[in-house]
Amino acid sequence: MINLVIFNNKFELDYGINNLVIRNQVLYRKIYANFFETIVLLDGVVECSSTNCCIIKQPLDVTSNEKKNITYLFKLINKTIKDKYEDEYLKIITSLNNLLNEVSNQLDVDMEYDEVDLPKLLQSFNVQYEEENKSFIELFLSFINTLNLINHPKIFITFNLTNLLTNDEYLLFKEELLIKQIILLDIIITPYEKINNKIIFVIDEDCCII
Repeated sequence: MINLVIFNNKFELDYGINNLVIRNQVLYRKIYANFFETIVLLDGVVECSSTNCCIIKQPLDVTSNEKKNITYLFKLINKTIKDKYEDEYLKIITSLNNLLNEVSNQLDVDMEYDEVDLPKLLQSFNVQYEEENKSFIELFLSFINTLNLINHPKIFITFNLTNLLTNDEYLLFKEELLIKQIILLDIIITPYEKINNKIIFVIDEDCCII
C-alpha cells in the first residue's frame, strides 16, 4: 500500500478516493505548485518519485485524446490487427491498390504511391477515444483508465475533484477505483463538504493535523 507522510505524520492510503483537506491557503498553494516539497509518498519503505505518480491539477479539463494517448491507442490497434485481423487488413490494402491502378489506367496517368502506413490511415479516419455525449464522471473515469493502462502509476493525485462530484458520482467513482485497485489522493481547499462520512485527513489553519 501507499503511505502519505506530511509533517512527520504517516497515513495509509486505501484503494479508492482518499481526501486531504487543507485549511491553510498558503500551504495549499505550495502543495499545488510543488507537491513533493511538502508531501512524501511511500510504496512500502521506498519513496515514490514523480514518475510513479500522476498529478491532475485541472480535473475539469482532462481529455483522453492527448497525443501520447492517441499514439498508444494506435499501437494497440496495430498490434490487434497484426495478431487477429492481418488477412482482412491485407485484403483491404490490396483492394485499395487495385482501385488506384484502375484509376491510373482510366486517367491514362502514371502514378506511384507509398505503402499504406496504418497510423496515418487511422489518423485520416480521425480515430480517437469517444468523448461526445459523455458525462463528466464518464470522461474522468475514461481518462483515469487510459493513463492507468499506459503509465501504470502507483497513485493519482487530484486537486478539488471531490468538490466537483455529486454524491452519486462520488460513490460511482469510488466503486470503479476500488474495482480496478487504483489509489487516488484528492487535495481539497476549504470550504469542503464531507461525503458519506468519508474519513478525511484535515490540516488546519496552523498547519496542524486534526
